[in-house]
Amino acid sequence: MKGELNYVKRCISCRRLFVSCIFAFLFFFLFFSGCAAKEHGTQQNTQPSDGIGSANPSMIEELNMQDLRTLRETLRPPLVEGDSIGYFARILRTPPKGKTAGVSTNPVLLNSSDGLNEFLQEALIGWQFAEEDMLLIKAVYNDDFFKDKVLIAGALGLNSGSIQVGIEKVIQTKDYVAVLFNFTFPETGTADMMSWHYFVEVDAGEAEGREAAQTYLPDMSRPKETE
Repeated sequence: MKGELNYVKRCISCRRLFVSCIFAFLFFFLFFSGCAAKEHGTQQNTQPSDGIGSANPSMIEELNMQDLRTLRETLRPPLVEGDSIGYFARILRTPPKGKTAGVSTNPVLLNSSDGLNEFLQEALIGWQFAEEDMLLIKAVYNDDFFKDKVLIAGALGLNSGSIQVGIEKVIQTKDYVAVLFNFTFPETGTADMMSWHYFVEVDAGEAEGREAAQTYLPDMSRPKETE
């Protein structure tokens, strides 16, 4: 009798062990299947459907750098034969209003405070001057200033406000006084239109009998022509 009971107990234990093994096998099967499904889903989510999403930032950066390289070449000053003369320059940031965005004007030669005031009144129509800048210009370039000096004044407009504008040199030729600019470009530019007004002081004797040379800067307000 005891032998039969022991045999029954062993059978029950074997069945319990067998059932436990089955449950363990099912558990591990479902676990690893779920992990495989999750891993496959992540890979699908990282694949761009059309190849644009992952390439877009680098494409934009490359196009931006190409635009800056093209602009740098466009703004390179021309070779002007003549004598380099002394000067002092003030360059003011003057954000454009509407249609003046990207416009570079031909400079004018100013030899009186009345001429300067007329120039400023016209400039205020198309550009914004900081109040302190306007007060400074009017205070410095008064009647005493124009006794022995003149101003070469104008506006330049570019398609990036990140560019720094400076004067390379002022050249005196037989008929003209030409202002040549230099530009410092950032690694990446911004796409905001910006304008500057420049006031370049030279001795009246250096400019006597001459006119201000026309600007060589491109008109950034015009759309690019398609080939």
